Amino acid sequence: MIQPSFLYPFLDGDSSTNPAHRPQGDPDDKALVELARAARSSWTFGEILDEETLAANTERIQEAATLIAACAARSRRVFVVGNGGSACDAERFVRLLKPSIMAQSLLDSVVITALANDVGADRIFDRQIETFVQAYDVVVAFSTSGTSANILAALARARRQGAHTIVLAGYGGAELPANPNVDVCLTVESSSVHRIQEAQGALSAKLAERVAHQLARAQQ
Repeated sequence: MIQPSFLYPFLDGDSSTNPAHRPQGDPDDKALVELARAARSSWTFGEILDEETLAANTERIQEAATLIAACAARSRRVFVVGNGGSACDAERFVRLLKPSIMAQSLLDSVVITALANDVGADRIFDRQIETFVQAYDVVVAFSTSGTSANILAALARARRQGAHTIVLAGYGGAELPANPNVDVCLTVESSSVHRIQEAQGALSAKLAERVAHQLARAQQ
């Protein structure tokens, strides 16, 4: 894994490139020191939010893992959806689940652009779920805002198909925790888009880890 200091050497307190350790007098020294302090503070804040998010969602992570493990036990499939940066999180989650789980994203560019053109962006996931998802499958949705129309439509369609639903959402989940089409909602208490997506990455990694643990126990 690439260490932070590889890209930002001034973050390394022992590095000779740290502006705080350079001879003073350069007019850029003060700005560089402030930049290093701000970057270090931002890095620390992100780690704190990840830890707080995992702690706040401990029970719900376990519930979500149980749904996915039960899905696997029935030889059913996990489908994931998301928009923009959340689509990247969704694709990563599929990779974390494989090969133990039959998982796939509904993010093929040809399919979603065709649907956006033919039936509208609000239905790009809805129509795919109607086609592919069956009872006892699991649909996992990633939503930074928790309010995306196509995510809400996807969850409603998944419920009509008899599937279980899991959502990872920022802004405290918005209205998703109370949404009747949501079985488990993992929330991030932040309104910062990039912080939400970083914390969702931590949540999805922990969820995949718990799923793997449950599957291993079931095989013993």
